[in-house]
Amino acid sequence: MAWCPWQPKTLATGDSTAEGSGTIRIWNVNNTLSSTHPDKLELDAQITSLHFSPHCKEILSTHGPGKMSPDHPNHTDINTLPSDFTPSRIANSVVVHAFPSFRRVTTMVGARTNVAGSILSPNGQRVVIAVPEESKLKIWDVWAKRKELKRTSSTSSLMSSYSIR
Repeated sequence: MAWCPWQPKTLATGDSTAEGSGTIRIWNVNNTLSSTHPDKLELDAQITSLHFSPHCKEILSTHGPGKMSPDHPNHTDINTLPSDFTPSRIANSVVVHAFPSFRRVTTMVGARTNVAGSILSPNGQRVVIAVPEESKLKIWDVWAKRKELKRTSSTSSLMSSYSIR
């Protein structure tokens, strides 16, 4: 679960199902109508943690194993898979989504095995993910501090080229 720092009435929750999929739901805690029918994003991997960015309108999700593939150690019979089976593309990853559209901004593979969860740094720029099977903590720079734009005089020659940033 994660509270939105710039919309204090907004709460995000993530859940997982036995077959390895997960859903992110957005709740408006002050509106009982929308809290019974929240906005949601269905994904093909378990959700292990959620964080809203304090810097921009984005939400980060970490993911454990996705839907079981034929080469998964717990899968014994390839004939039991549905014909339209596609393995998860976000299993064991860190994913950043635009908010509230849920458009995927970036996906970073977090580990070869289960990403158990994560924590956001106090400045909101890094996330630390836990990978128990590898006995590791991994640090990812996600939301860097925004650079200040340099202001130049508008009386500059039109023939000069300047970068925006």
